[in-house]
Amino acid sequence: MVPQETPEQGKRPSADRPSLMIVEVAGSSQDSLRNFFSDQGFRTLVTQDPQRALMRFKTHPRPDFLLLSAQVLQEAALEAFNAFSRDPYLARVPVLIIGSAKQQEFFATEARTDDFRKVLLMPFKASTLRNVVNELIALAQKKPGAT
Repeated sequence: MVPQETPEQGKRPSADRPSLMIVEVAGSSQDSLRNFFSDQGFRTLVTQDPQRALMRFKTHPRPDFLLLSAQVLQEAALEAFNAFSRDPYLARVPVLIIGSAKQQEFFATEARTDDFRKVLLMPFKASTLRNVVNELIALAQKKPGAT
């Protein structure tokens, strides 16, 4: 699912390791994403259930980022994605939903994107995925109202 990249590229210092929750049903894609983000210095959590992920973000401590794969879980993943925009407690949690280019029209009409919620369509480079995740986390870590 994610193109290979050397572990040194974009690696975070060990003291600054944000956590990332991945929602993906395919075991091989789970492993690819977990390994990719672990190599980038993230602590990773993986689930197959978007609603379980949503509930996990309502507990403390919550992960720093949610990555939803919508190739198989299209409707369920989108429902969880949009829930973050509606919930004031989750409004500043960065969420990225990944889908295929065939789903572009679906996401364009149904996904509630904003500063903290983005859609990324395949194919894409590993560096693009890494950069989008890092940018969204950096934005979420800024104090509200800061520029």
